[in-house]
Amino acid sequence: MQTLITNLKKDINDILSDGYKICLTIGLTSSSEKNYLTTIRTTGKIKILGCVVNNTSLAQEITKRFKDNVSYFFVDIEKKLSPQIIGGKLDSRNIFHPILEIT
Repeated sequence: MQTLITNLKKDINDILSDGYKICLTIGLTSSSEKNYLTTIRTTGKIKILGCVVNNTSLAQEITKRFKDNVSYFFVDIEKKLSPQIIGGKLDSRNIFHPILEIT
């Protein structure tokens, strides 16, 4: 988890130093898969980077940590995922509402 955040922070700092706006995409995958970053893409004056995470709390942490540096957030709200117990808490597997409250 910390490696993902550390790498995301480095990418965001590099993009900002180049003068681009940032669009951050956040997707949710099943809990059995590892968290990962997606390829950085450029369109005009915007760089699009993203991550795929396996729980809503990590998506919330990423949003809180980087909301002041990111111009746009796109959130993938997979409705097909069933709620699960993660870290002793019920995880609704729907990251839309928690992220919407932060931004």
